[in-house]
Amino acid sequence: MAYSELIKNFSKIREYISQFFIYGFKSRNEYDSKSARSYDNERRRIESWLGDYMSFRQNPDGKNVFFAVDSRSIPSNPLYNAFKAKSFTSNDITLNFCILDMFVDCDVLSAGEIAEKLSNEYFSVFENSAEKYHKFEDREEKRRLDTLVLELTDERNALERVMHHFSYLKKETEKLDDKHYRITLEYDRDDETEILIRILSFGPLVKVISPQSFINKLKNRINKQISCGF
Repeated sequence: MAYSELIKNFSKIREYISQFFIYGFKSRNEYDSKSARSYDNERRRIESWLGDYMSFRQNPDGKNVFFAVDSRSIPSNPLYNAFKAKSFTSNDITLNFCILDMFVDCDVLSAGEIAEKLSNEYFSVFENSAEKYHKFEDREEKRRLDTLVLELTDERNALERVMHHFSYLKKETEKLDDKHYRITLEYDRDDETEILIRILSFGPLVKVISPQSFINKLKNRINKQISCGF
């Protein structure tokens, strides 16, 4: 049975879809950032949209859910079914018309110029804009941020893959030579387990330089996997 309600916060759904699509090897117990009940609810919701493209395999750790999509055999991208479930606020709709209004007198604007015009000329038209802005600032200050420094060897498209996996994080990239890069990531500590798992997926192509606390957690996880026979 399809879920009919619209989703206000789409980021949680997007994260699960990303996990199923990019990885596809995790069992239910390995999604430890949320509760098992939350996992079940979101999985059922995604199945109602994309059930024709979802598969699973059974192994000793449990059932692994993943997407099985062959782009050569489908006429359109099925992920649009998920995005159709996203709700839109009055401010989302207002933003659309504000951007259209900007281009009445301008043919070309960069993303930075659009953001500046929104701030300087259109900010007051958004509902509860000042109050929400200050709440956002307060929330950002309360986030527990940490910095992770990586050294990457660009083999097997490692640089492109890292940029994709961590596209949602603030980052700086420094080229050391033709094959090596230093990447600095800023992440929320609440997401540390997920970041750690993603780093491990790159094997020897990504080395953690700092902080030492993160390196220690990596070592502990690797030792735990070795002791379990992986």
